[in-house]
Amino acid sequence: MGNKINIHNSRNKIALIAAGLLAIHPLHILASLQAAYEGSFLTLLFVLTIYCLRIYVKSKKEKWIYLTGIFFGLAILSKTSAILLIPPIILIYLLLETKKTNAIINTCKTTAIGCFVFITAFAIPSIITKSPALINVITQLLSQKDAVRTSIVPLILQYAHAIIWIGPIFLIFPIIAIINKKTDKLNLIAVSYTILFYLLAIRESTPPMERYLMILLPSLSILTASGLIKVFDSKNAKRLITITIITAILSIIILTLLNIQQSITIPFYPKTEYLNSVLNLNWDFLMPITGSSGPIGFYVNFLVITTTFISTITLFIISCITKNAQTKKTLICIIFGISIAYTLFFAQEYLISGTQPDINNTTQQIIDYVNSNNLTTPIYYFRNYALFYQFDKKYFYNKQTKIPDFDYFDINSYDAKKLKNLRKIATEQILNNQFITISFQDDTVEKSKELENKIKKQGGTIIMIDFPELSKKGRLWQTIKTCKQIKTFEDKGKPIGRVFDCGEKTKITV
Repeated sequence: MGNKINIHNSRNKIALIAAGLLAIHPLHILASLQAAYEGSFLTLLFVLTIYCLRIYVKSKKEKWIYLTGIFFGLAILSKTSAILLIPPIILIYLLLETKKTNAIINTCKTTAIGCFVFITAFAIPSIITKSPALINVITQLLSQKDAVRTSIVPLILQYAHAIIWIGPIFLIFPIIAIINKKTDKLNLIAVSYTILFYLLAIRESTPPMERYLMILLPSLSILTASGLIKVFDSKNAKRLITITIITAILSIIILTLLNIQQSITIPFYPKTEYLNSVLNLNWDFLMPITGSSGPIGFYVNFLVITTTFISTITLFIISCITKNAQTKKTLICIIFGISIAYTLFFAQEYLISGTQPDINNTTQQIIDYVNSNNLTTPIYYFRNYALFYQFDKKYFYNKQTKIPDFDYFDINSYDAKKLKNLRKIATEQILNNQFITISFQDDTVEKSKELENKIKKQGGTIIMIDFPELSKKGRLWQTIKTCKQIKTFEDKGKPIGRVFDCGEKTKITV
């Protein structure tokens, strides 16, 4: 009985530590603010599916396998990638826990239940109402097989970007848990398979890895807590906690001082400039932290990132080499203190921009300005999706678009051109001619000419959030600055928001 109580208490501690880590983690905070995508619904349903599966394995009660299937079906409704993510995790876990025959039967059962939920709650209603939503799902899945597989280099860079968001706390401590043989088997399978899946299956040129890995944050927090519990659950717990707190305070001060200094800002394009600076060890520059999970970003000095990761990884390697148990625990506590400091620093920069310009606040100011002034139309928004989503009070979507006829049960309807047209209507929001979106991905001559031609024909107003910073020597900026700048929005002494009046028709000579 005493042993069971100890196990129960240990699990409670792991749960509390994991919940506390999630509460302060910047990527989880970002996920909690989402209304869609992987961060909110899929993460919730992914965790509920895993939870029900675990209860089934422990209790062997059939109702839990049905609940596993139901939550899996709801997960598919929130993100279709769940159909490729969850069943293999269920199968691998059940194969390790039960007989092979039972594992295969129960995996098939949960998959069938999930697909039934998806069909009855989404596919059939889409067919009845002739909604293009199902077409969007079908064509997205079909288009993946024809997409060009992205090379390993940009994929690794995107994983590096995700690791910057995740931080050393969810990178190092799960490894410590594995070394200490304190891992939670189901969460370890979930993490390992999901990372492998996205590494092998992704065909996008710039995959949003930080968003894809959001579903793993609960699993990573549990593994991290498992790695910590053995360190702090000892006779010297008070001394180790004191070391952690002191290290965290000193680290926050150092990271803040590194980020508050006047550092250079490298233009976002060409991105080779970042690589050149890193390889030449010129690390004192501001790095824009952006993600596909939200329109707003913030600046962090690259020295903050390198200082944190180099110090924690070095200390981790030393802790693996040392044989003295107390020294090992002390080093792990120092690593934890630095990691917590990085996590808190990142979270505060994302939420309140304590040291660098507040991009979020500047964006809101420019939105208020546009909505309260009669600007020359059409209006072109530039490089910030928040601008697009916030102008619905003044500029309205065209709701008269007709959806072409489509027969879900007729193979002839799956014509490539028709599918492409249907998907375009299903995914693109048609706006009226007063508001023109210009989603530039890079600073190229072609994009500059595109904007130049639009201004020549129609004139109008350009609104932009200059984050990440646009090269002031580039062709695109040369086109933009030919219009008259009528408003600038600054934060912490740096111009972030700009409004340009291009008149009814502007003659441009660049």
